[in-house]
Amino acid sequence: MQEETDWFTERLLKLQEGETSFVKRAIYLATQDLIKEQARRILQGQEELDARLWNPNKW
Repeated sequence: MQEETDWFTERLLKLQEGETSFVKRAIYLATQDLIKEQARRILQGQEELDARLWNPNKW
């Protein structure tokens, strides 16, 4: 998952550097933030699932 996030972020940075339109640059920046947030939530969900599965109280 980290590789995909890095690739998207790198690609958006390249697009943002070559863009002169403020609106498009803002969209690229917002998309980067969205990708980071999605990656954080996916990791959080995986960790929560792992914690629930290994809860000794439910064994």
